[in-house]
Amino acid sequence: MDEPAPHPLYIARTALGLTRVAFAEKIQEAARRRSLRSGTDKQRVRK
Repeated sequence: MDEPAPHPLYIARTALGLTRVAFAEKIQEAARRRSLRSGTDKQRVRK
């Protein structure tokens, strides 16, 4: 059986040589520069 293709964000993260935390920080920085929000806040995580 074939292995599933890796997730595109995994490919990007490993190509840049970043950890998960560092990659998330880079995404958040890019979002802030564009006046956008990335991820979820506490209220969106709670049910």
